[in-house]
Amino acid sequence: MAGAVVLIALGFAFVVTGIRLWRSTAPDIGTIPPAAAAPSSPAGPAAAAPAPSHTAAPFTPTRLRVPRLGVDAPVVPVTVQPDGLLAVPGDVDTIGWWSAGAAAAASSGTVDLVGHVDSARQGPGPGAFFGLRTLQPGDRVILSSADDRTAAYTVVARRRYPKSALPSGEVFGQHTTPRLVLVTCGGPFEPSIGHYRDNIIVTATPL
Repeated sequence: MAGAVVLIALGFAFVVTGIRLWRSTAPDIGTIPPAAAAPSSPAGPAAAAPAPSHTAAPFTPTRLRVPRLGVDAPVVPVTVQPDGLLAVPGDVDTIGWWSAGAAAAASSGTVDLVGHVDSARQGPGPGAFFGLRTLQPGDRVILSSADDRTAAYTVVARRRYPKSALPSGEVFGQHTTPRLVLVTCGGPFEPSIGHYRDNIIVTATPL
């Protein structure tokens, strides 16, 4: 079922009515780990297992921190809507966690987080994921739960893809070793269609 949802989600353009007409000119960096199949489990990709931090079991993320960027943002679950589009929080300061994917600290699968780079509707301030295009291998991303459990990840790669060519396995794949994927908009802003042309994808692996 997850695979079908992923294909639907790829039709979503992560639309943002941008006011910061910046171009992400930074080159792709780092190495994305191969999507090696992780050991299967009846409980699926979010099954309880030794976690990448002191957390004892996978959990629903409620907050994301990126120390180098000074980001400390709330995280809420998001799903694929009836029209086939993946919902993204309307507030540019809030991050969406794809609840059909892996939970934080899962022993396999991809934890997918989506967020805005900016929004004309909410004024001139940047969104929580505005700085994603500057992340470098070695930068840390920390997810936490409502009861203060944490899972820490380290950035290994950053890529920019046209939205029409977003690779499903790399971004949404669940039959893989554990990873965290952050997604936002990037590239040139296209006034004719009202959103950025590309997506910025940051991949991180458990510490």
